[in-house]
Amino acid sequence: MDRNDKYEQLSQWISDMLDNKISDEDFQKMQNKLHSDPAYMRYYIEYVSICALMEKRSLEGSLRKAVKSDAGQHNSLEDTSEIILKLVAEEEEAESVIRYDIDGTQRKPDKRETSLNSLKLQNILFKIAAIILICFGILQLDDIIVNYKPEDPLPKLARVSKHLNSDLRYKGVQQVTDNWLWPGDYHLREGYMSLKYHSGAEVVLEAPAVFRLESFDTIYLSYGKLFANVPPLAKGFTINTDNAKVMDLGTEFGVDVSVQGDTDLYVYKGKTALVCNTIDTFDSTQMVTAGNARGVKFGGNEVNDIELENSLFVRSINSDEGTLWRGDNICLADIVGGGNGFGTGAVEVGINPLTGERGPYSIFDRDSDGRYVKMTRDRYIDGVFVPSGNGQVISSKKHVFDNCPATNNVFYADIISGSGVNSVFGSKDELMILDGIKYGSKNNPGLSIHANLGITFDLDKIRADLQNYDISISRLTAKIGISDICPNNPHAVFWVLVDGRLCYYKELTERGLASSIDIAINDSDRFLTIVSTDGGDVDIADKRSSNSDWCVLANPKLELELR
Repeated sequence: MDRNDKYEQLSQWISDMLDNKISDEDFQKMQNKLHSDPAYMRYYIEYVSICALMEKRSLEGSLRKAVKSDAGQHNSLEDTSEIILKLVAEEEEAESVIRYDIDGTQRKPDKRETSLNSLKLQNILFKIAAIILICFGILQLDDIIVNYKPEDPLPKLARVSKHLNSDLRYKGVQQVTDNWLWPGDYHLREGYMSLKYHSGAEVVLEAPAVFRLESFDTIYLSYGKLFANVPPLAKGFTINTDNAKVMDLGTEFGVDVSVQGDTDLYVYKGKTALVCNTIDTFDSTQMVTAGNARGVKFGGNEVNDIELENSLFVRSINSDEGTLWRGDNICLADIVGGGNGFGTGAVEVGINPLTGERGPYSIFDRDSDGRYVKMTRDRYIDGVFVPSGNGQVISSKKHVFDNCPATNNVFYADIISGSGVNSVFGSKDELMILDGIKYGSKNNPGLSIHANLGITFDLDKIRADLQNYDISISRLTAKIGISDICPNNPHAVFWVLVDGRLCYYKELTERGLASSIDIAINDSDRFLTIVSTDGGDVDIADKRSSNSDWCVLANPKLELELR
């Protein structure tokens, strides 16, 4: 069956619906088909969106400037039409609601001016917008439609999925103890709370916060911090504030509303549409993509660029352990320093590759037989070694580095989380400088992995301690190079392997030149191995081949993301 045949009947039903001649029986059949396959819903949205745009061709110029985006970025017809259609529907259906300030007092109704009146859309556009929203609900909110009864006084919009030391009040007064929340105004007076919608959208609120549950895919934030994780099926989830509207287009983002009423948007993944409510044209709408942030001042009439803050919002709550995740990544240097990856480790600490012992470090030439040393008392580090040649064992499960080059079997320094200046025996060398930046501190973490050295991390052990946060390891990022101040001409090779599979290779011959590492990590990957080897130069009495191979691994991170 080709694509046209697959959608032929659906196309006919949509056409009849738009012409107001679809029968009740066919309308029910269309709903059932939209239930059966997300591809039908996507086709439906595209079909109706195109009809809406064709119906109002004079909108073409306004559509082109409806969404401001970063230079060179293309905005799809689907993104633009979804924004327009949903804004139209929301503005048409908006009604006055009672707001409450953080102190629990009633706020005067805000005067939201529609930004779309100037376009004077025809009735068909409003009808199509409403139909799209209804059918979004048909697909995403199936459980609600099945379980909700007309005689029920209020539908349940979201449930409390996780919380920590929370005190939630309905209308600022009545303490909420039910896990399911209904429409209305709430005040989170203390703690942290995660709310999950039927669509799969999840928001994490941090006290103090005042908010209103408005619908199955809309929340009004009067004051406080809110982080949203919106899966593809919940696309279109919207956060309203007094002066702005944030519409999700498949993202992870945070909204911070100050006591003064300023709205700041931070986008960490995907993209959103941000609308400044005080501007009467589509120029008020901007597409904000990952890695960017925007601010709207209370009463202001413009959207401003602001600096992205990565750790501003609580993104996940671990209720069992009473801890929070704010988007931090796992630092491998911190793990080498004996920490959990989140800053609990020490600096100026080393691991001896001959014994696997952690503590004060030494810097002088030592010989090795290349054996793999299991770190039996360390949870996140599987083992360490001095690479010696082909067939090098690199994990406790006998993974092998097949093409490991032959080395002189000599290492100069321990594996160090620190600067290298606190050696208890041998030299006191500042091993950790790249492009003039000193690494090895808490603020600028790094590892000295002077050739020849190897270390293997156990990713499964790290994952086990992250599971209650609902987050996963997505990639390894770092910078690698030779320290600016090594005394002679360097020649080293840097390697990264996952379960014995080579993922990165870099020959290093210049001082201070930093190269970026970015390696994807899959959930099935178990062991991450980092290796430095000498360049194979000939040893001479006063200058071994590993001389000046001061490899620096700067800011090595396992990047995390929500599941």
